[in-house]
Amino acid sequence: MNPFDEMVRPSLVRIAAPGGGYDPHGAHYWGSGFFIAPGWVLTCAHVVGKGEAAVWRGERALGITWQGGVTTGEVVLAKPRPADPEEPPYHWEFPDIALVRVPDARDAACVWLGERPPAVPADVSLHGWSRETGDLGIRHGVGRAHATDGKALLLRGSLPVEGCSGGPVVDLVHGAVIGMNKGRAEHEGAAVPITALRDLHDLPGGGILTPSCASSTAATCAGSAAPRPAAGPGRRPACGPRAPPGSGPPCARTSSAGSPNCRRPPGPARS
Repeated sequence: MNPFDEMVRPSLVRIAAPGGGYDPHGAHYWGSGFFIAPGWVLTCAHVVGKGEAAVWRGERALGITWQGGVTTGEVVLAKPRPADPEEPPYHWEFPDIALVRVPDARDAACVWLGERPPAVPADVSLHGWSRETGDLGIRHGVGRAHATDGKALLLRGSLPVEGCSGGPVVDLVHGAVIGMNKGRAEHEGAAVPITALRDLHDLPGGGILTPSCASSTAATCAGSAAPRPAAGPGRRPACGPRAPPGSGPPCARTSSAGSPNCRRPPGPARS
């Protein structure tokens, strides 16, 4: 296991229907996701959309399986979100992003989010759950973010496969998550840039994300590249879901002084 896979794997989530949908054999599941803070999962809207109307009514209709256990979650924010829960969209447009509350995962490890929009070209690793070979397993591949097209980050090399949607795309130089797997064509893949978190902040109820997400000048939802105070007692990291009392700071953007659950990325890759 390489350092980046080791960093991501404890935070990686398999999403399915509650109950039998997330059985140990994983015969039926909808896609992947990852913890960006203890108790909070980021994934694609089209992944949670497979739960149909119950998901959009705010029910705990998502089965969540990760290294730390099995539980359920509920969608708090999503874009796009169907106006009628009974009629999901035929095509899930960008940003295709959803924030899921997982109340029983307060101790979950979480990834480190990128501080800037993805710079291309960039060497990346892709992570998610897959049954591509017939057996359920975690898929980890290396590729290249080679271009942007509108709101999409375009990928070459290792491409997302069925089941990987919603899994993280990691910058191999900085060790931070810069996007989420969304889909693929024959020779090219597409990812949702992590900057799409700003779109969630602008939604009704988006105040659950920390205030810097609203900044139009922010390099990402995590805020600008300017120095920020370290997270710690009495301070919140620059971006991520607000933590309920007693749960500790969310680690979507913490320093080493922040939550111990946050997986600090390995040092820069060396040639």
